[in-house]
Amino acid sequence: MNLDELIAYEKRLTQYGNPASPTDQAAKDLVVSINSGLDRIATNWLWDWLYHDISISLVPGTTDYTLDTDITKIIDVYAGNHQSLRNISLKEYHNFLKDDADLGETTEGDPGWYLYIGRAASGARKIRIGDIPTTSTTLSGFGKLKLTRFSNSDLGTGKSMLPFPTEGESVLMAFMEADIYRLQGKKDLIFPQEQLALAKLKEWRGEEATDPSNSATSNLPAFLRNRMTNRRNGYVV
Repeated sequence: MNLDELIAYEKRLTQYGNPASPTDQAAKDLVVSINSGLDRIATNWLWDWLYHDISISLVPGTTDYTLDTDITKIIDVYAGNHQSLRNISLKEYHNFLKDDADLGETTEGDPGWYLYIGRAASGARKIRIGDIPTTSTTLSGFGKLKLTRFSNSDLGTGKSMLPFPTEGESVLMAFMEADIYRLQGKKDLIFPQEQLALAKLKEWRGEEATDPSNSATSNLPAFLRNRMTNRRNGYVV
């Protein structure tokens, strides 16, 4: 469903607002509810639909970089030699990894770690990368995407819900219905609906956390299978 279809469906289901009016006050209330529900879902798990490719162009002598505004955090950045950039703490940086000019240490080298150092005026995250190559280099990887919030101007335009997937619509609607009951003053329904929404979210997260394709499909070696069978039967091997 797109944004208007989702709102119209919830209006019909809960008798809140006019389903035929995509821009009434009820629709505006539900835009706020949708944004809130998406925030709760997005921060609950590192969903695959929030993966977004990133690249960082390293400049010799420059250690501090600003990520794109639509990236909330780094998932993984490849540093070369089959290694990923390691995320370190501020204390680890100060105690062990900060370059000390008095000791002849420099920022030059092969990148191996990064440190979050705040946010720019735009809200984009800033990072400091350790050991910058002496030639321009581009690092690539993935970050967690920040969802674009819907606004009232999106109402009536058939705005897509992407990258939010269709399989998550029932979870989002469960959170929306709790908000609608709150707006309608149906106090006895709010808490049970919140619990249902959280249960649906937990169920969806559990499904995402289990991937059959990650399981080994080849048979166990005979000696290991026999050892496990003996242990199960109470024999010490």
